Amino acid sequence: MARDAPIRLHLTAGQVSDFKGDDTLLADLPDETEEVIGDRGYGSNKIRQSLSERHITACIPPKKNRKSKPSYDWHLHKSATLLKTCLQS
Repeated sequence: MARDAPIRLHLTAGQVSDFKGDDTLLADLPDETEEVIGDRGYGSNKIRQSLSERHITACIPPKKNRKSKPSYDWHLHKSATLLKTCLQS
């Protein structure tokens, strides 16, 4: 599998929080998954903890109002945002 290639896409209605689809997206990630790139909506402690327990790096920017701001790979997240923009076109 190519690096940074999306392996799963779960579309929801525009008004549905990203957090509502996390169980579907993250339930059965392949064993070789090293990182997950997500929008701020996926930055909850629950999701971060779940990924950490599976030794998966969360590349998720923190919400602007979050008191503790976990670090993330800004450049990797930017490239994913570009891909998302292309898919929406």
